[in-house]
Amino acid sequence: MLSRDFGSFTLSMGNQFSLHEGVPITLAGYTFDAGVSQQIAKSGFRLDVPFGRRWMFGTYAMHSHFLSPAAVDQYFTVGGEIGFRTSIKANAPSKPGGYLKLGVYAGVGHNYTSANVRFGSAWKF
Repeated sequence: MLSRDFGSFTLSMGNQFSLHEGVPITLAGYTFDAGVSQQIAKSGFRLDVPFGRRWMFGTYAMHSHFLSPAAVDQYFTVGGEIGFRTSIKANAPSKPGGYLKLGVYAGVGHNYTSANVRFGSAWKF
């Protein structure tokens, strides 16, 4: 991921290539093999805007493309979230610390949709 601060907001671009391989598991005489063998390329953008001393708003869009046959060839993910900074030190956005975040996002593709709510944390080191 590559990020650039533009004063009051941060723009980030990320790219990822991942390999996924299933491993057969034998348990109590039963063998399970999902037969997974997939490569996925992802790329996307994110915009983070702080407001107030402890709050931030983030929005993002990401494209996922399956390189081997799959139920869906590709899909887009769009989302937004609000974060609460756990530290209120001077210059806190540029210092290590964390956020508690609440967001919504949706994956959209040909004959595919998935809407989700996410609660979690993010930490800057």
